[in-house]
Amino acid sequence: YIFCIIKLFVVPFVVITVCNFVGLSTEMMLFIAVICSLPSPSNVAMFGEKFDILPDFAAHAVGMGTILSTLTVPIMVRYAEFLLSL
Repeated sequence: YIFCIIKLFVVPFVVITVCNFVGLSTEMMLFIAVICSLPSPSNVAMFGEKFDILPDFAAHAVGMGTILSTLTVPIMVRYAEFLLSL
């Protein structure tokens, strides 16, 4: 869960905040907000299975990340819109 929180909340929050100070356009800022908020790809689970490195943990992490991203994407887009409105 800690990795999911870092990947889906902390990293997008920091990236969006830094992008705001750089002065990107509105479209680019919203695009970055969405891309940063998306979960890790399922390749993580596939490589875990292929190389027999905790495949159950990898599949669980991808699944939890996907479920949590239904919350993080709207939150991070709203955060980016808030920063753009300042």
